[in-house]
Amino acid sequence: MMKNTLTRLMTVLVVLSTLALSSYAQPKGAKAPARDSATTNSAASNSVDTTTSKRSDTEFSVQLTGAYGFHRTSFTSLPPFENCCNGFSSTSAFGYGAQFGLTLPLGSSGLLLGARAGVMSLPASFTTTTTEKIYAGQLQSVDAVFEYTTNLTWNGLTGGLALECPLSSRLFIGAGVDGMYVLSATYTQQERITSPTSAVIYSQTNDIVRDDRSGNLDKYNSFVLGLNAAARLRVLEPNRSGIRALDLVARYNYALTPLYSSGLTWTDSQGSKTLQAPYTLHYLSLGIALVIL
Repeated sequence: MMKNTLTRLMTVLVVLSTLALSSYAQPKGAKAPARDSATTNSAASNSVDTTTSKRSDTEFSVQLTGAYGFHRTSFTSLPPFENCCNGFSSTSAFGYGAQFGLTLPLGSSGLLLGARAGVMSLPASFTTTTTEKIYAGQLQSVDAVFEYTTNLTWNGLTGGLALECPLSSRLFIGAGVDGMYVLSATYTQQERITSPTSAVIYSQTNDIVRDDRSGNLDKYNSFVLGLNAAARLRVLEPNRSGIRALDLVARYNYALTPLYSSGLTWTDSQGSKTLQAPYTLHYLSLGIALVIL
């Protein structure tokens, strides 16, 4: 359900972007009135001045973002699923999101205050293997390789505040605070025999796969606070190409608080479990921001 909600929201943002493009585009068949060279030069000068002045105007944007998450942790199980193997270590994976952005000028200082709010989906796939002796229809045992995979997906509302400093008329850098409120966290878990051949199967399932389960994670920290550093490049200027403006935005979010804290305890069917290492999620994002107002 959460994935469908994120998909619908991103569709709405794409539609808004399309409407913004069409509203700023020049109607077909429209012809500019003839002007002499002096008028043309004056207009060009005014255009440059307008473009520069709009740097300090309040801007509202729609942002579509791709992200690469760094999941830093070490665990054998997470609440509520059972321990399946020797344990999992850190991994990384791609995610996606969409946001609304607001940029405000701070007087004559040249600094800008940026605010963002949106949604983000950050999945992760943890994989590990073990080797065990089994009998594969032979008198002698053979070494079998078992692969254990746990897939997690973190879906949440994101928001942030940052100060931006212009390095040039097109390039801005900034830093600020960031946060994510987790709306849902899901998992799937699976055990598979990868070697020897598929002729080796589990008697319980009559297949090379067993322990195929899924559900919702529990006992995680719903709110994660972090810091961010960003760079923004204005690709298209205001009043050009028929749109308000278009930016490329790169941002790194460093989490200060973990999704799971070390020392967390919970009870499963085998008794009490304790998480020894924290689970922290940092991510790098790259997006397109379409200024619509």
